[in-house]
Amino acid sequence: MNETLKWTLIGTGIGLAAVALAVLAAMLRNALLRRQGRYSQVKVGGLLRKFASIRRFKVLSGLKLKNGDTVVEIDQALIGFFGIMLLKTCNETGSVYGEYRDKQWAAVITDKHNNDRKTTFPNPVQAVEKCNEALRKLLAAHNLYKIQSEAYVVFADPKSQLTNAKKKKGMPLLTLRQLKRLLEKEKYSADGPVDVEEIARLLQENSVD
Repeated sequence: MNETLKWTLIGTGIGLAAVALAVLAAMLRNALLRRQGRYSQVKVGGLLRKFASIRRFKVLSGLKLKNGDTVVEIDQALIGFFGIMLLKTCNETGSVYGEYRDKQWAAVITDKHNNDRKTTFPNPVQAVEKCNEALRKLLAAHNLYKIQSEAYVVFADPKSQLTNAKKKKGMPLLTLRQLKRLLEKEKYSADGPVDVEEIARLLQENSVD
């Protein structure tokens, strides 16, 4: 075998092995995140931080705001010149069922023997709307009425199927890919009136333990 061809084959083999190891490492990491119930949180947080880092935006996680006599937890908040985007991340997989008025939603996983396993969880749309309500009250208390806010629920795991829930109109449900496409819209990168540092500081200072 010619020496050049030999080293070319060796190099190709090493490259393929490196790719295979990288894919395996990613699969193992994703499996660990799923077991820990952190898959969506980590994936959404990573996407938001990457988006924010080149735009001088802020990403805050785990904020807790008072809403009357209760406290709501905001999984992720993206603060930019456009305003504030609140995100609730969900780790449920399988076919997701739910309507706006339901207190509980369901996720159904069908195994290889065609048996269904059903889990229920609190309505995430109502939860993120309560977060937005608490945010609006906080902004109003500081005379910040013109700052736009919006709220979404993100099922980042590709094993989540939202078809059944998204049939209902007006449901602010997103996959990770849909969130990425949403952030590509011009309004999220355009200049605006929001003082990002000021709003981030206000949210952090009013987050309760």
